[in-house]
Amino acid sequence: MMRFRREEIIDILKHRFAEKMQENLPVFGIEKSSLSDFTTTEKDMKRGTSRFPPAQYRLKSEDILAL
Repeated sequence: MMRFRREEIIDILKHRFAEKMQENLPVFGIEKSSLSDFTTTEKDMKRGTSRFPPAQYRLKSEDILAL
């Protein structure tokens, strides 16, 4: 039951983002126990740096819109 609810929430977020922004919400699949390499800290923000996963981790199968 918990898994289904999680997927339902993510699906709603993807659809609402696509409606509002007219583009797909990027969803990434990263096989690591920690996402610290991709977490933007306050220190990073002050420096104007944003950590983002590389494009190779993007899951195109999660896209809603065919662009």
